[in-house]
Amino acid sequence: MMDKPIPAFYCCYLLRSTVQPKASLYIGSTPNPVRRIKQHNGITKGGAWRTASENGNGTKRPWEMCLLVTGFPSKIAALQFEWAWQHAHKTRHIAAEVKSPSKQRRPAVTLPKGLKHLNLLLRAQSFSRWPLTLEFFDEGVHGRWRVFDKQIEKTLGKPLDTRIVVHSIAGQPSLPPKLQGQLPESARGLYALNVAYEDVKAHYEKSLDLLNRDRPPHCEVCRTRINPKESMVLVCPQGKCESVSHLVCLSKRFLAENPETNALIPKSGKCPLCQTKLEWRTLVQELTLRERGEKEIIQLLKKKRKRVVEEMEADDVLDEGLDGELDSGNEEAVEAPEPFVAGSMLGDSYVLISSDDDSEGDPSPLKPAALKRHNLGHLSHPP
Repeated sequence: MMDKPIPAFYCCYLLRSTVQPKASLYIGSTPNPVRRIKQHNGITKGGAWRTASENGNGTKRPWEMCLLVTGFPSKIAALQFEWAWQHAHKTRHIAAEVKSPSKQRRPAVTLPKGLKHLNLLLRAQSFSRWPLTLEFFDEGVHGRWRVFDKQIEKTLGKPLDTRIVVHSIAGQPSLPPKLQGQLPESARGLYALNVAYEDVKAHYEKSLDLLNRDRPPHCEVCRTRINPKESMVLVCPQGKCESVSHLVCLSKRFLAENPETNALIPKSGKCPLCQTKLEWRTLVQELTLRERGEKEIIQLLKKKRKRVVEEMEADDVLDEGLDGELDSGNEEAVEAPEPFVAGSMLGDSYVLISSDDDSEGDPSPLKPAALKRHNLGHLSHPP
């Protein structure tokens, strides 16, 4: 059973040595690319042995992340994809006739093989319905990707249905002074990624406002009244739109908009009220944060409270009594609003596949949540 919300950010990445760019590549996963690249480059502790400066194969540092696969609905989902990408010669997600042939027990990762296998995995039935985005931080790697994509599309006769983003190095925030010269230029774009729930906060606060009103909202699809404490409810994130819908109702509506896909879980659809195109993952992420994100919500409120204090101090309007009450270091003074609870759902369909690589993640076991949790993992991705 999952007792955590859909993560704010989790990705798989392709790491390339700037010293041996053709010979040394590494596939991993992380919830924080900036922190991870520091570890791989030895700036902070925790990097993988394979990316160490000296491990018998000569110096490989510094490393750069040339591409990310983002949008995973859970840490387990990212680890499953990572394993398949690392072990493309073993995974059943890639047909044997299109795999790169190799007699080695574990073939070395090269850029052509890494890009080819990634393209095939994104086309696999198991992953093609996930709301993934491919983000490039190197124009040369993106150019190689386009070549392989055209070749594979011609062979399979089907275009790739994955969102692609190419980050331009120009205009990206520069590296912190301490890291200047230690990381490659292409790593700058990583600092522009939002890996926290800041983007979800406005959506979450809007949902609380709509669902806590004295007059219960009605479903924008079936037009019946909604009891937020008994139903799983999705709220449109658009600022002035007050669309509220049953999860099942909106799912059916989104699927009806794309009947040719034969999918069980939608990827996107139009809001029934404002007609804005909405990503299914965005809607369900806010729902899971509201339902089982007590820890994450407290962190959001602490950040907001700290920022309010700093702004008030800057304006010199913070009186003595308020200063003590709004102490951002007082964790006990911060309380998360009571989340809405809903009926129990089926369990998560992912199976964690163990890997012999030291991917990043929280090694501590899951602890029982203080609030009642509900497993909504299967609502963000097909079984």
